[in-house]
Amino acid sequence: MKGNEILALLDEPACEHNHKQKSGCSAPKPGATAGGCAFDGAQITLLPIADVAHLVHGPIGCAGSSWDNRGSASSGPTLNRLGFTTDLNEQDVIMGRGERRLFHAVRHIVARYHPAAVFIYNTCVPAMEGDDLEAVCQAAQTATGVPVIAIDAAGFYGSKKSR
Repeated sequence: MKGNEILALLDEPACEHNHKQKSGCSAPKPGATAGGCAFDGAQITLLPIADVAHLVHGPIGCAGSSWDNRGSASSGPTLNRLGFTTDLNEQDVIMGRGERRLFHAVRHIVARYHPAAVFIYNTCVPAMEGDDLEAVCQAAQTATGVPVIAIDAAGFYGSKKSR
């Protein structure tokens, strides 16, 4: 590549340094925020609730995407939040083990930590795989006696403000 071709690749219309001289990429629209999927928005909204266990059903990378970016509210003395993930990997997806891992994760969390409820966040991988989050939540709630709430906000559903 020639020098001027490389410079052309670096010239972005939304950047301040070129004073919006080109129209190749659109600049952010007023009121819109950069980044953040529907899953991110769900966690931003619900993570301040400290009395429950927050279980991210998906790959481990999704669990850290929004963790601890807001304060914490509690109806009791506990202000620390419990965060977990099913840590789905390629083998789980290929073998269809997502729902089973989710059910066992809920049972383990309830037995070990005794949360007031369990919030289960759906992510892109199990949503594309077709995991029945509602059915697993019902079965887990029946088995444990603790409210298990499905938060169906997979990232590809839209931005963090869309669900």
